[in-house]
Amino acid sequence: MTTALRYAPIVAAVASVLTFVLVLVAFIMWRAEVSQAEYDERFQACMASAPPLDPDDMDPYLDAATMCHESLGSKIG
Repeated sequence: MTTALRYAPIVAAVASVLTFVLVLVAFIMWRAEVSQAEYDERFQACMASAPPLDPDDMDPYLDAATMCHESLGSKIG
């Protein structure tokens, strides 16, 4: 049996595992991108009800941003 035929099953197994890992990483990256876009959309909708930004008193705006972030944190994943 030649060396190429002896190692062919090992090479095929390694290639299969690497392909699976590549597809898994691509899926995770795609899902993270979708989640971030969904989070951004919901955050903007939540912030639509926030008080207007006042450079002299940013506390109400920051409180609204914190509330929106905390309310969305457990819903997006």
